Amino acid sequence: DPIAQEAQLRLALAAGDGAEAGRRLAALWARSRDMKKLEELTVLTISNRDALSSFAQMLAASPRWNQRVLDLGPGVLPSEQYEQIRLEAARHGAKLNPPADPESYRREPGKKG
Repeated sequence: DPIAQEAQLRLALAAGDGAEAGRRLAALWARSRDMKKLEELTVLTISNRDALSSFAQMLAASPRWNQRVLDLGPGVLPSEQYEQIRLEAARHGAKLNPPADPESYRREPGKKG
């Protein structure tokens, strides 16, 4: 549930738990369709070094989450934050495939075009 994830992310940041905030951000990227909210929460969260590292570790561990951020990130995030995430994810071993068609996330599974 994106609303619960956001609440837990904000609580983790307020408590100084960057690692938990980074994990919650990864979960939001996997489930949320609200691109404005993703931008807001990503910029807020990755300003915390521990959160950025935790988020990047989650991306490196999950190709599905990694690819979603790579595909949608350029259209959602300011370029500086997107590049910061890409570099940190690569540092943690993420395979950085070229972005796919962002519209593919809006299509029904198995349908093309």
